[in-house]
Amino acid sequence: MNSGKAPHALSQLSPAYFLAVLAALAVFPCTIQPAQANKLIFNTQNFPPFTYVYNDKVVGPGTEILSEACKQAEIACEFHLLPWKRAQQEVVEGRAHGLYLIGKNAKRLAWLDFTPPLLITEYAFFVRNDDSKHYESLKDFNGYAISVKDRSNTQTTLRRVLPLIGTTHEDARLTDTSSFEKLDLGRVNTVFINADVANSLIKSKGYNAKKAFTLKPLNYYAGISKESVDAETRAAFMKAITEIKSNGRIQTILNPFGMKAAK
Repeated sequence: MNSGKAPHALSQLSPAYFLAVLAALAVFPCTIQPAQANKLIFNTQNFPPFTYVYNDKVVGPGTEILSEACKQAEIACEFHLLPWKRAQQEVVEGRAHGLYLIGKNAKRLAWLDFTPPLLITEYAFFVRNDDSKHYESLKDFNGYAISVKDRSNTQTTLRRVLPLIGTTHEDARLTDTSSFEKLDLGRVNTVFINADVANSLIKSKGYNAKKAFTLKPLNYYAGISKESVDAETRAAFMKAITEIKSNGRIQTILNPFGMKAAK
């Protein structure tokens, strides 16, 4: 009879077993844990006049609307302004919980729970002030070089209507500012952009541009991650948005900015 201590069970496992466990962990990583109730982090981008930084704080009508909803729902919220790619990635990874102000599309619907529409704006084509052409339809932009912000819902919308325009060249820019700079220099024929954003840039930077043609009205929303935020917290926030929309509070917030609440 062996009088020594029995060997520990782990010492009897082969190296191949540990390698298999490590491989399984690599294939099946830990899932994102849902955010605790009463704490949400919303990311946005520099998107004046809707969202921007003033005195080191994220401000603008988008932030004011979400702040009011957070107060209504008794949820503590933080607002971060980041480069758009990073802003989205943080929500995907669960380091932040929502995005605003955004348009709705199929890809975003797959992973974001959208609020009711918050405000209404529009997409439009802008041309130089000395352009005397009268634009009546999309076909009037046939043969044009069209500048648009890269990796944006604006770009997605433009690509959807390109077949209706005809032969064009898409000039994708990292910022709306660079699009207008190219228009000023005559290197593109038109800029496709959110009209409120365009008017804000023209006013603040003095770009030589005017609206030529409106494509369509557009609703803006906030979206909350379906994976990193629990259903109860999402529902409470959505209820608060509905309440401040129905009681007119959203329109009151938008009035000083000359904007309209979505229906």
